[in-house]
Amino acid sequence: MVFSLQPTSDPSVAIGTIGAGLRWNSSFALLRSAVSAEKAAALLAAARSLSFEERPDSVDGLPSHELYVVKDGEIRVASLARRTQADLTLLTDLVNSHTPVCRGLCRPCTSLLRRYVPGERRAHPEHVDGHAAATAVVSLSRSGDYSGGFFVGDLRERALLPLGRGDAVLHAGDVLHGVDVRDGERWSWVVWFLSGPRCSLGDAVGWWQERAEAGQPFAQYLHARRLAHAHRRDSKLAAAASGWLRLSALDGFPLAMLGLGRAHAAAEGVPLDLRAAALWLGRAAAWRGEGGEGGEVSSLGGARVGARAAYELARLLLRGEENGWPSPLPVEEGSVRERARVLLEQAAADGHASARELLEEDRVGDTCAPDEAEPLCARFARLS
Repeated sequence: MVFSLQPTSDPSVAIGTIGAGLRWNSSFALLRSAVSAEKAAALLAAARSLSFEERPDSVDGLPSHELYVVKDGEIRVASLARRTQADLTLLTDLVNSHTPVCRGLCRPCTSLLRRYVPGERRAHPEHVDGHAAATAVVSLSRSGDYSGGFFVGDLRERALLPLGRGDAVLHAGDVLHGVDVRDGERWSWVVWFLSGPRCSLGDAVGWWQERAEAGQPFAQYLHARRLAHAHRRDSKLAAAASGWLRLSALDGFPLAMLGLGRAHAAAEGVPLDLRAAALWLGRAAAWRGEGGEGGEVSSLGGARVGARAAYELARLLLRGEENGWPSPLPVEEGSVRERARVLLEQAAADGHASARELLEEDRVGDTCAPDEAEPLCARFARLS
């Protein structure tokens, strides 16, 4: 992975670049004290007294533990919207200054709070914000309140960006990033920006289309994500998004293989096809990056794309066996249950906490527990 963090003439600002493994270079800005520590502490104190949503997260299907202050331009929590308005104006100026894709035109459309506390989710896998032109992430926690935190990466390696209270990361929608909290608790304020006249992705679907048409697999994945977010209720455009996703998967891009497997498992933009789901999830599970065996290993823990795919394929296999569905595996792969166990062991070894729990509790053949929210459990529950 190529990663650099360079100081600027402003001592509070550093500009980062990440690239190499994706054949793509992305940039971000790290700002110290973008929001005053006092205001960040006050926002955290207010957040602690409010109820957070637990709906499934769009990245990994786990409870999101987030609270929308503003969503798509619509105020949800008026008291917090008023409290954050001045800093939101400042963040908008900073994003337009330090995020080239905005071209000075970005406007805040969604503002939310997120928490990672003991007993709840501790990580957020690598993903892109395909629904946003740019994102601002402001830490509400002190650096000593937790270990780990926000990272950027290229699917093979990760670079941690330490953030103190009030510090911020500003990045475009094509930056692969996530969260890995090892200890303590971390709270953050997240703002998503769009560059069109409305808080709608309809104005932004073509951002990566030219590079996608030129055959760049990461651009094809980004374009597919953008189309899917912008036109969820349009079946023709949903099919177009799946087509771009398939092109990216055929070129071996792991997130596209994972996404296409999920899509076939849930009939999202493509026909329900469990054999195709198993094929693409299996390919994603086997991915280890251009560096060969062990290419995904870095100093940060947490489940990687291969582990996520292995876990979801294991759940698909076990759910199918439970319901008496024909095995989606080739005949030469043998026992569904044994294959599922091997996949869970792989996922657990690569840091997937839910896979580890299933193995420790010897629940390999069980149905989804009432409190589970794994993506395939939820989807197959609807299908069965």
